Amino acid sequence: MKLPIKARILEYAIQKNAAFSALELAGRFQLEYKKERTASAKNIEKMIQVYCGVGIMKPAAMALTDDGELRINYVVTDYGRSCGKMLPDADA
Repeated sequence: MKLPIKARILEYAIQKNAAFSALELAGRFQLEYKKERTASAKNIEKMIQVYCGVGIMKPAAMALTDDGELRINYVVTDYGRSCGKMLPDADA
């Protein structure tokens, strides 16, 4: 059974334990969640922003691309890692 995409974002962040971007997740999740609109970079960015708002994730680095777009890399916080215990085990 697949996790809802919002929970999968948290799981990915905890497992990676390094900075990541919404664009990186979108590329990966579009393969996992085929034909799901929620796997777009725009929607993933919105979900990450919600996680940032409650302290589960935080921005780690920001940069402007050559196209003038803002790219933000995020990391999971210690609080976010503690929320991982609410996720089902991958073995189940």
